[in-house]
Amino acid sequence: MVLASLAFGPAAAGATTYNGNPATYLPLLASLQAGDTLVLAPGTYTGGLTFANRHGQTGSPIVVQGPESGPPAVFQARSCCNTVSITDSSYLEIRDLELDGMNLAGVDAVKAEGPSGDANFAHHITLLNLYIHRHDADQQTVGISTKCPAWDWVIRRNVIASAGTGIYLGNSDGSAPFVNGLLEGNLVVDTVGYNAQIKHQNNRPALPGMPASGTTIIRHNVFSKANNASTGPDARPNLLVGHWPLSGPGASDFYLIYGNFFWANPTGEALFQGEGNVALYDNLFVNNAGPAVAVQAHEDQPREVRIFNNTVVASTTGIRVSGAAAGYQQKVIGNAVFAATPISAADQASNVTGTQAQAPMFLVGPGGDPAATPSTLDLYPRPGMLTGPGIDTSSFNTLLDWNRDFNGLAQNGLFRGAYGGEGTNPGWRPKLERKPLGGTPALTAGDVAVVRAAVPVPAVFTVTLEPAASQTVTVSYATADGSAVAGVDYVATSGALTFAPGVVAQPINVTVNPAGPGPVRTFFVNLTGPVGAVLADAQGQGTIADAGFYTVAPCRVADTRNALGPLGGPALAGGSSRVFKLGGQCGVPVGAKAVSLNVAVTQPSAAGDLRLYPGGTALPLVSNLNYGPGQTRANNAVVSLSASGELAVTCAQAASSTAHLVLDVNGYFLR
Repeated sequence: MVLASLAFGPAAAGATTYNGNPATYLPLLASLQAGDTLVLAPGTYTGGLTFANRHGQTGSPIVVQGPESGPPAVFQARSCCNTVSITDSSYLEIRDLELDGMNLAGVDAVKAEGPSGDANFAHHITLLNLYIHRHDADQQTVGISTKCPAWDWVIRRNVIASAGTGIYLGNSDGSAPFVNGLLEGNLVVDTVGYNAQIKHQNNRPALPGMPASGTTIIRHNVFSKANNASTGPDARPNLLVGHWPLSGPGASDFYLIYGNFFWANPTGEALFQGEGNVALYDNLFVNNAGPAVAVQAHEDQPREVRIFNNTVVASTTGIRVSGAAAGYQQKVIGNAVFAATPISAADQASNVTGTQAQAPMFLVGPGGDPAATPSTLDLYPRPGMLTGPGIDTSSFNTLLDWNRDFNGLAQNGLFRGAYGGEGTNPGWRPKLERKPLGGTPALTAGDVAVVRAAVPVPAVFTVTLEPAASQTVTVSYATADGSAVAGVDYVATSGALTFAPGVVAQPINVTVNPAGPGPVRTFFVNLTGPVGAVLADAQGQGTIADAGFYTVAPCRVADTRNALGPLGGPALAGGSSRVFKLGGQCGVPVGAKAVSLNVAVTQPSAAGDLRLYPGGTALPLVSNLNYGPGQTRANNAVVSLSASGELAVTCAQAASSTAHLVLDVNGYFLR
């Protein structure tokens, strides 16, 4: 075999879809080329799936799939061979199949394999929506295994029940590294040994296409060892990750482990064990019979470690960090931990801790059962119990999704634990099922400004939904007085909005009445009772101005991305205010009473809101613009100025975070 001769080029032309059944599929499987798809009919298949020297291409994988719904295509294990065997192959997608182990010892469901050594490979392999079961004859029988160098794998939305080991990636001697992979949305339960293990790694082999560095992501999975687990010397954690190469290519690789639900390990082992470079965040851990998190020496030592915003309930130790290598940082920040020994770590800050018995004081339902129908386990914070000053995010704010909570919603740095809210859980309640992927849809009420006329005019509020929902979302709305009065300044309005799947914006029309000159007046539209979504910003502000309004050509009056200056940089700092003098700028006269603006935020490093108000006055309770981390958002606003023409802006974000502000003026008021 000459590896350099393999060509993984542009997408293949002439891709073909074949339809197979138990009697016809093997010749079709042997004929598949890059871009081809083999669709398997329901039935029982006894010949396995073997991929040897088979290569798709970027954008044109070889796909083998069963029915997406209805009766399945079932592959039964054979004593001779692993059911899905992958050797020296790439760009494959295997999906929607049932793999029945038939309780045969030593037969893996999916295995990337080959003769010993690092000369073989399997890369760009996707395993999607497989149901793997009855592979538990012994602890060495595995659901998904790699025993050759493997990189750029996606293992997504699979169910592995009753396996000896659910997922085992890499070799026990540190060879056959697993690099730059994604394990996402899987359910792994009732394994004899590990739910999942990624082995430690020796030096990275120099194979064509093998990444010199990478990040392996383990997110939104459910791991449970409540039943069937070995005890004594064969007991294993739910998830264990080993170290990366100690030097050379791969030494700076990281595990990002977040948004997972870890449940039950009655063997005395931890729910999670790791070493090397590991970030563990926004996870839920519950172990009523032992410890939760153990970062400790195994094949080497912990190196760079970040453990933040996890919710932990355990009977013995909550989080323990020990045996770390010198010269590296291991930080434990912003967690909510309830255990006999909550945290044992040298560098810890801004955590909330207590005993397991105290957990119900802080969490809604920590003693519940995720196997119940519906789940009675609820680790959402009780109101006022898990908040505090903004945590220092500087050691982890470059990590993927660091500012999203377990539900995928914004973390503002004020909450401890895996959730960024309190009270009623708006998202998925942890249960022994696959966790839905994607963030919880959130509703935002926009603001609007109108100029009163001689006839009634509409004020159109826009309510947005982000991200789009796959199910129907509804929300009620009603107007409320501010300085404007219903029946005088505007027509009171109420009703409900319906967002069909995929719809992301709906209008609310409120009629503004004609009237004589007067001061700028405000009223509100309030959102309540969402179904299928949460409220990110439940109040939109309507501003009514009289005809004393003067337009100017749109003009950028302030931009903190520019050089340092009164109307330029630096970026707004979280939790602080800044004053901009707009009178005399962009055609706005010094005596202007108010301005009409488009206000935008960009590059925020944390979730928050902006509040605009006259310089020298009290901070308003209502925001002008709400946003999530990394978002660019804009809104219209009419804001009064101080007597000296100054506008104050407060950036309500976590301490040590920043955001850039852009202000474009389009008009002003003289009365």
